[in-house]
Amino acid sequence: MRGAPGAFLPQALARRMVTPVSNEMGLGVFSDRPGWFHHPGSNQGFRAYIRASYETGDGFAIMSNGDNGGELNAVLRRLLEASL
Repeated sequence: MRGAPGAFLPQALARRMVTPVSNEMGLGVFSDRPGWFHHPGSNQGFRAYIRASYETGDGFAIMSNGDNGGELNAVLRRLLEASL
């Protein structure tokens, strides 16, 4: 989001991705808190969650194996969000 040279995404596209277009949903991510975005994910046997601040660069990603990994992710998510 800082527009650093050689960034993975152009700054304009990154800003569009986190700008809500429908409720909290941006272009591929959710923005439920000002300055932050998140996205859950799952496939059979895997669960994931990412949350990051596009203002500070702080954030975390949680990935777990197993169909019940969502329960572990929820606990870790609460602990990590409380520390941000």
